[in-house]
Amino acid sequence: MNDFDLKVNVFKPASVMYMTALMPESLLKDLIADSEKLEQDSKKIGYDTQLVGNFESGEQLAIKPGWGDLIDGYKSFEDLGHIKCQLAEAYIEKYFRDLKSETSLNYGYNKDKEIELGDMWLNIQREGDFNPVHNHNCSNVSGISSFCWLTFPTQVMKSSREGKKGTSHKGMTYLHWGSTPSFAHQQFMFPGNVGLLPTPGAIVMFPSWLEHVVYPFTGSGKRQSIASNINVKF
Repeated sequence: MNDFDLKVNVFKPASVMYMTALMPESLLKDLIADSEKLEQDSKKIGYDTQLVGNFESGEQLAIKPGWGDLIDGYKSFEDLGHIKCQLAEAYIEKYFRDLKSETSLNYGYNKDKEIELGDMWLNIQREGDFNPVHNHNCSNVSGISSFCWLTFPTQVMKSSREGKKGTSHKGMTYLHWGSTPSFAHQQFMFPGNVGLLPTPGAIVMFPSWLEHVVYPFTGSGKRQSIASNINVKF
């Protein structure tokens, strides 16, 4: 059999882009303190009617409801809102830059746009609470969603790092953009999901259409996170 000199090109189209960032330790401490303060606030506003979360023991509290302004008296929440909008700006620029380099498409949308914080809320998840597979709604077609982790129960941090079968997913968030059959590697498929390692202070940003799930955990303690939606107008 003859050997041929072949010119080969390999293409691996991108499916989704998500971004992570780690906030300063000082901001994390302030956010935890303000979250504890909000949990005890007699004027707190439940936000569970706007969300799909199944929280029987914990709470979902409005920080900035979709119909109103940011709550007063919580400086760290205001700072977080600004940071998330700055990250959204970087996310958009990175997306259009990669879109142009990988597909030769140049829409130019990243030049003229408005970015605004749509809504933001605190998740206080306790034993048995969970968020089923879902995505987020923004007030317009172009939306970017995010969450940041504040605290995790000790057992969640431990099990996620030990990787024991049947327990490592407890309290974890998974992002889903495609299917992942049991024998995906035998069918030359790349994973259609990713499990995110619990990291206090981490911010995760993604397009609002991206489905994700937060698994329940067992035992004492609470898992605190702050989620938000950002409206993008071109």
